[in-house]
Amino acid sequence: MTHTKANYNFGRFEFKHPHGFTQRGWDTGGLEKPVLVFVHGNPSSKHLFRHLIAACAPNYRCIAVDHIGMGESDKPARGEYDFHFETRVDDLERVLSHLDATGSITLIVHDWGGIIGLRYAQRHPGRLVRLVVNNTATFPLLAGKKLPFAIGFIRNSWIGGVVCKYLNGFQRGAVWIGVGAKLSPTAARGYLDAHPNAHDCEAILRFVRDIPLQATDRGFEKIAALAEFLPSLASLPIQINWGMRDFVFDKDYLAEYVRLFPNAEVHRYPDAGHWLTEDAHAEMAPRLLDFLERTD
Repeated sequence: MTHTKANYNFGRFEFKHPHGFTQRGWDTGGLEKPVLVFVHGNPSSKHLFRHLIAACAPNYRCIAVDHIGMGESDKPARGEYDFHFETRVDDLERVLSHLDATGSITLIVHDWGGIIGLRYAQRHPGRLVRLVVNNTATFPLLAGKKLPFAIGFIRNSWIGGVVCKYLNGFQRGAVWIGVGAKLSPTAARGYLDAHPNAHDCEAILRFVRDIPLQATDRGFEKIAALAEFLPSLASLPIQINWGMRDFVFDKDYLAEYVRLFPNAEVHRYPDAGHWLTEDAHAEMAPRLLDFLERTD
């Protein structure tokens, strides 16, 4: 066991993929315990889940991995790795197989982690027994909605790409406006220290450029198929947690999940932003534990 940043004790593992790059993550161990798989998005890392994992680890096996190019995982250059969400589903599949976590799982997802985690569930029907949804979108852009200006600027312009990659503008912005209250220096460093230079910001940029908005965009058909898959999950125990000050996934996205999962348990956090586990973990952790215990 090794101390992580912020002094959390979680078992650490690493796995080298056939494509040559290594993913690193936390595994609280305990093979006999129910498995919780935490899947982060962009521009974050497993660091986002540290408070929830600390609360759940005594009773559950908690697995959280940094995507390639993020957190403590290897950071390939452009052209060395296929920065596409389907590749990240492949990565998750291999990591869970490596950890012998191939039975029933509970997914706890955020942002791009929603697409990656639920695409994994779509590939492995019957393995998902519970779902916890946190500020994400696992369906095409809602009718009448547009990308927020900052994200569209990075996705569609070379200047935005420069700001994102060479100034780490997207992650620096998320540390500032992705939360309802200012992060402590320690919490902020948990994100920023992993991407100190332009090379290490490649994955952050590629995640934004990978957003499929229309049928001609790469991966759009996968997102459309995932949207069709979602209603089949409605009978599962589902908890929805939503930071209501999210500048990306606003109340309209929450409303769509409430429509898709009418029996879900819903918790709204009015003062929390996109990184709601930073703002609201003190409320989220006991609610998550209660949900898990009630639905075991």
